Amino acid sequence: MSFLLTKSVLKYAAMPEIMPRVKTLVFGGFGYIPFFIASVYQMVGLLPKNHPYLLQENIGRFGIRHVIAQAATNIKFSFKNIDQIILFIAVLAGLVIFIIQFFAMASVFLLQPAAALPTNWDGFFTIVNPGFRSQDISFMMLDMVFGVPHPSLGAAGFFESCVSTATVCQDAQGNNLLPMNTGLLTTINPGIAAQLSPLAPGAPFPFPFHEGLHRLFGIYSTALLVIAMMITSYFVATIIGETAQSGTPFGRRFNKTWAPLRIVVAFGLLVPLTVGLNSSQYMVLYAAKYGSAFASNGWRYFNDTLSTSYLGAGQRLISTPNIPELSELTQFMFVARTCRYIHDFYHLKQLQDDTPASGTPPAALPAGQGIEAYALLPDNNAVLINTGTSYAGVKASFTDNVRTMKIRFGIRDDDKYEASKSNVKAICGEVTIPYTDGTDVGLQEPYVREIQEGYFDLVRDLWHDTFWVGVGGGGAYPAFTAAQNNRYKFIANNKVTGLPLDINHNVGLDPEYVQNINDKAQATMRLVVTTAITNAVTSGLWGGPYNGTAANADPLYSRGWASAGIWYNRIAQVNGHLSAAVFATPEVTTYPAIMEQVAGVKAKYDSVVLAKDRFKPVASGVDDIGLLLDQQNGTEYASALYTAITDWETASGVELQQSSNSNPIISFIKSFFGLTGLYNMRDNQANQTHPLAQLSGVGKSLVEGSIRSLSYAGLATFFGALGVAPGLMKVASNFLITFAMLGLTVGFILFYVVPFLPFIYFFFAVGGWIKGIFEAMVGAPLWALAHIRIDGNGLPGNAALNGYFLIFEVFLRPILIVFGMLASISTYSALVSVLNDIFSLVTENTAGYDIESEIGASRDTLNYMRAEIDQFFFTVIYVIIVYMLGMSSFKLVDTMPNNILRWMGQSVATFGDQREDPAQNLVSRASIGSQQALSQAGRGLQSTSKAIVDAGAG
Repeated sequence: MSFLLTKSVLKYAAMPEIMPRVKTLVFGGFGYIPFFIASVYQMVGLLPKNHPYLLQENIGRFGIRHVIAQAATNIKFSFKNIDQIILFIAVLAGLVIFIIQFFAMASVFLLQPAAALPTNWDGFFTIVNPGFRSQDISFMMLDMVFGVPHPSLGAAGFFESCVSTATVCQDAQGNNLLPMNTGLLTTINPGIAAQLSPLAPGAPFPFPFHEGLHRLFGIYSTALLVIAMMITSYFVATIIGETAQSGTPFGRRFNKTWAPLRIVVAFGLLVPLTVGLNSSQYMVLYAAKYGSAFASNGWRYFNDTLSTSYLGAGQRLISTPNIPELSELTQFMFVARTCRYIHDFYHLKQLQDDTPASGTPPAALPAGQGIEAYALLPDNNAVLINTGTSYAGVKASFTDNVRTMKIRFGIRDDDKYEASKSNVKAICGEVTIPYTDGTDVGLQEPYVREIQEGYFDLVRDLWHDTFWVGVGGGGAYPAFTAAQNNRYKFIANNKVTGLPLDINHNVGLDPEYVQNINDKAQATMRLVVTTAITNAVTSGLWGGPYNGTAANADPLYSRGWASAGIWYNRIAQVNGHLSAAVFATPEVTTYPAIMEQVAGVKAKYDSVVLAKDRFKPVASGVDDIGLLLDQQNGTEYASALYTAITDWETASGVELQQSSNSNPIISFIKSFFGLTGLYNMRDNQANQTHPLAQLSGVGKSLVEGSIRSLSYAGLATFFGALGVAPGLMKVASNFLITFAMLGLTVGFILFYVVPFLPFIYFFFAVGGWIKGIFEAMVGAPLWALAHIRIDGNGLPGNAALNGYFLIFEVFLRPILIVFGMLASISTYSALVSVLNDIFSLVTENTAGYDIESEIGASRDTLNYMRAEIDQFFFTVIYVIIVYMLGMSSFKLVDTMPNNILRWMGQSVATFGDQREDPAQNLVSRASIGSQQALSQAGRGLQSTSKAIVDAGAG
């Protein structure tokens, strides 16, 4: 008994017990099937109630065939036993059908069409297409690191990349990489200039560094060959001595079959060949070449198999940002249209009054003398914006270094307004549209330009009647009547005497009209953004199947397996540019000139000016503010525009108060601190948006909100310096700056660092593979020495076996890295999807949510606030969990290739296995660094704000 116990302990401690585990994995759990069949047979009397097959303690001790055989012995074929016969046959038929279905399913997986996979060595382990071979990133890196000439292609490199051939190297977008500008060296010494431009076609290869490296390898190989001769001489002497001592030829340890062969192999591996490298080192290079080609072919087969794009539906990789509030723009454009109507009336009236008695007064303004919209060009020119003016046509007149487009509403007069930009005076205001399409840095982002063009079209249509007479967004709102379209004329007629009045001018503003206009603006841009995302998905940014020639393939498609991480980094690029474009809304630069004049007068005469009264044409100690304005009839002109802007605000506020059920406190927080992306993160997940795109959208929203908070802090400082509640303004400024710095820290991590993690992991995995090859190039001669053994069986012997596995690891690691990345993507998406499905249930149970009491109870103020605050903090927890899932999932890029060889019973470690986690270090250091830098910046801004307020108050 003790012997059996000792045997069991040793077996458990020393034996891997692989087969029992396989048996448990494959067949475990099927023991219940015979038990269930026996229970069915017992119900019709084919088995007695006390049969051993019906006892639970016997589950797993008998099989299906035992149950069927036992039941068959109890069948009596007679009409009165028809129920037993039918059930017995039904069970047998079910088992047969199951077996047939099992083999049919297996055939689906095993018997694929012959054309789906390669059929020869080249199809698996070489890159047949020369265009793909020359632009393969891994081959480019290997050529640049080792610079080994090809044994049979003369000047070309061993890996035949563009670095070592006459082919021009290209970037990830397919653009040719130009050689570096070597300046005067080109004229002084073209040879030196060519060596300084290794990517230039025709540059000498190998590089001078490579030649030195090859010489070093040659000396190293020769020295180890001498050492091999010394070791061999020692073993010869040992054999002679053991032969003399034992009387056995060659001694008792000498393996007569394998020892001579191993010695021959060792010398064959150590003899230097071309450029100083020996056979063992060439074996490493061939393993790297074939392994890299194997991974690149697998990556391309994976892409070809997908039906729409790389790694699934592209739209799931783009987070749809919310459209910013556009009510300020619609309000301004309503005021600008009122301004144009009044100004053109005054101008026409002046022309009519100035007409000589003998002349005929003009019935309308001459061309060019009315208020129009002009796009101001950098060359002091201007483009008149009509209803058909396109964004592309205006943008073509701008240079790349111009970051904004100014649209000025006024009159262009080269003589009268020479001092104004482009000779256009901003009589009715100005709007600025920022550029975010990336054309100044050569980025090709057509979907971003679509959003930019959408904002331009919105401003253009708001200026003309195109927007006001009907509603876009797919016809969601009815078209406005002529009376509704002329509501600004109703305001003007009530304030300005002499304006023509007709039946279409007697409809005032109402909340429904204002809300419809604002909703239309949001719906219009929402449709633009949705269309832009759809076009981004189909634009080729996400690659696609190879369609015949290298020239027609997506640029990343031809870059091989090492480009997988570069492709995945496009998530951050696309989401970042998209969010920046959406948030780059048209900004009101100046209001109509008469309103700006009123604001200037009030700032001069009034000690305190509230924001809502900034344009009110009333000043302290001034009987008629119109006397201080440049415009004739300035008082009624300014009064009409002030009425237009305040009526719009009133109508908008009433409607929002009536229709909105949101918490005003949370609405304030969301507006000031950019939490819109945070609150909509789970909505994006419900739409199957990729988690990294969600985190990128949250980060961008927080960054934009933080920048907005800093601008509000500056505004609070400005009002505090003017003496408007300096104590309150100081507190508000410090509060806003503190939260802005916090938002910038978190936004920086989520938007700039986290989407970069897959690329970081993948890039370091590729770099670790390259370093592992360099290690193998140095260690291969030592591996060759390890063959020189006189004892042991097999070619590797006891010492050289690990070397074979290391070379095999060099071959296998590229495709394992690709598997690791795909596994991380799949697991990350699956985990976040499940988290999103169960998160509501978890949070509701955690918070003690009672649906019955919620349905019957009325909401008090505390519960009303608490529900939104709970949502905020739970959403923050959700983001943190998604972030942690990403950090753990993407470690598979390293974990899988580092540990996969244990499945072969080996544990060989390379440089890549021993390095620290690069992405985790990046996140922690970026977090600490950004927090320290932004904290210092925040304290500096707070001190500056305090000093400005104190100086103004004093």
